[in-house]
Amino acid sequence: MKKILNHAGLLASATLLALMTTSCAEEELVGVVKVLTIEPYEEVEGTYLSTSTDPDLRVNLGEVPVYGVKKALFKVTNPSTVTIRINSIEYDTESVDEEGNPLTAGSLWGTPTYRRNLSDTSSYTLPFDVAPGDEKLIEIPYAPELEGLARVKAVVNSNASSPFTYLYVDAEGKYYGQPDIEVEYNGIVSPSEPESYCAGGTCTMTQAVDFGNIGLTAEGTARITLRNTATCQRIPGTEEGSVEACASCNLQVRTNGDDAAISGLRFKEGTNDDGFFEFVGSTPSVFDIPQSDVECNQSGEVRVIVNFTAPDTEGLFETVVVVESNDPDEALIEIPIKAFARNALVAVGEVRLCDPVTGVLNECSYEDEIEPLNRVFLTGENSYDPSGGTIVSYAWEVIQAPQGVNPSDYDWAGQNSQRSSFFIPIAGEYVIRLTVTNDSNIESGDTETARVVIRAIPSELLHVQLVWDHPSNDQDLHLVHVSAGGKYCSSNLDCYFANCKLSYNNVQWFATHQPGLGPNPSLDRDDTNGIGPENINIEEPQPGTYRTFVHYYPGFGGGAAPTQNTLRIYLNGTLAFEESRVLTAQEQVWAVADVTWYADPNGGPGYGQVNPYPSPTPNQIGAIAIRDGSSCSGDGWDFPN
Repeated sequence: MKKILNHAGLLASATLLALMTTSCAEEELVGVVKVLTIEPYEEVEGTYLSTSTDPDLRVNLGEVPVYGVKKALFKVTNPSTVTIRINSIEYDTESVDEEGNPLTAGSLWGTPTYRRNLSDTSSYTLPFDVAPGDEKLIEIPYAPELEGLARVKAVVNSNASSPFTYLYVDAEGKYYGQPDIEVEYNGIVSPSEPESYCAGGTCTMTQAVDFGNIGLTAEGTARITLRNTATCQRIPGTEEGSVEACASCNLQVRTNGDDAAISGLRFKEGTNDDGFFEFVGSTPSVFDIPQSDVECNQSGEVRVIVNFTAPDTEGLFETVVVVESNDPDEALIEIPIKAFARNALVAVGEVRLCDPVTGVLNECSYEDEIEPLNRVFLTGENSYDPSGGTIVSYAWEVIQAPQGVNPSDYDWAGQNSQRSSFFIPIAGEYVIRLTVTNDSNIESGDTETARVVIRAIPSELLHVQLVWDHPSNDQDLHLVHVSAGGKYCSSNLDCYFANCKLSYNNVQWFATHQPGLGPNPSLDRDDTNGIGPENINIEEPQPGTYRTFVHYYPGFGGGAAPTQNTLRIYLNGTLAFEESRVLTAQEQVWAVADVTWYADPNGGPGYGQVNPYPSPTPNQIGAIAIRDGSSCSGDGWDFPN
């Protein structure tokens, strides 16, 4: 009986063990089916699902600009009860399509990434997990370097029950223009001679970013602005302001070599081994700079901050910053940087603020009321020499300003004094640097305290600004009250140099206010021999539509050389529109955009909306016509529709 019991117990134990083993095996092998569902993401503009006759998981990106980038998105869903991991996504370089043609792969197809959802703007590297019931997005980026059709087959490798899934992407590279890099620091804008020497796609800057004298163990900071100055047309058929519309001519800061581990922005090998120089904060080493576009909320630039930490011994320290990009003409730019570590004095530049209580102080600025067409007052009175020397000289300079500024308009007063001031000609951001020198002829360095950052914001609700790039051709700004029946150069309903200047303004659109005040416009000046600006302001616009024009005036200047005009429109102090266009002949008139102003139902000042003037030319803003000079009088000239 004992043997029977033992035998029965043994059988029971064996059965239990077998059940447990089977259960674990079934859970690991067949007990849980890991299902992974992948489908092209339907809600993204420019992609579509395959037809019923094409069972492949396929996305067609359509036209993708050369030097641009588009991403095919695939939605990954996990209907299983356990987490599934996407281990890798690799391109199948030896596969062929249904007609036997090889599928394209290689450098044109970027590294696959993923996003958590459509609203997530960040991309993440693989692998990644998809929790039960969750979904994520796979991105297949395409950045063509040549025109032509392209296809790729991507193999998704996961731990699902069916471990391999095949994705297909079609695209067509299309040339819309190319990116163009520009570098600015310390007032130098390049690459162009003599500021740089370029050969074979490599440009070496001839003038270093100079930190000057930085106190021992102290820090200095310098800014390098990288711009994409391309003005490529938008991609046909894309919605204005969309990601696709803004993807043409992206400047991609990245390595052009085969080693993906090398960064596009970096210190040149062997020039910063001690690590005294570093990029500040979260400055990325690989990034894109789209061309400037207000509709896409793109500034067209990225600022790189370089920091120097001086050691405790005096000496000269140098490095080289390398910027490598997809600019076909200046693919690699080398920027020399130098700094002196020494027991140096410290410059402290500041805005000379008005007394907050009385508001009265000789030559001062209200910090919250700095705006264009006014002076800003500066002081260096808090500068000091830690060695006990005496500061004997001061020097102020603008090292960064909005595009289109004419430096002669600064009208400096006391530029070499402890207290100084300058005139702000246009809206935007200015960086001013103070350098001080002591009685031992030692200068201060380029530290954070030496810089003053000023953001000039228009106080007028409507501010229209025109600048241009030819120093002797005359360009004129016009603002027409079209909702009141106004025409170009009409005697009262067009504000321009002949009738609307501050000194002799007789344009009165609304009798409730004097000319130039309230809802009536005013032009600050007529710049007949320069690069602008010309600004038209309306303090408090009334509901209506106001049209902007630019005119290539024939009466002054050096002839009919092509001239690039840039028009900016600020609404309630915010840049709402910016567009550039080249006028090639005298008497050309560019109808740029309309500003429609709406009343605030709550009794506020109202708000505006900018609408580009209809264009007969695809991917151009506004329209151009030749004005008949004899018709510009009385009721004005009918701009041809």
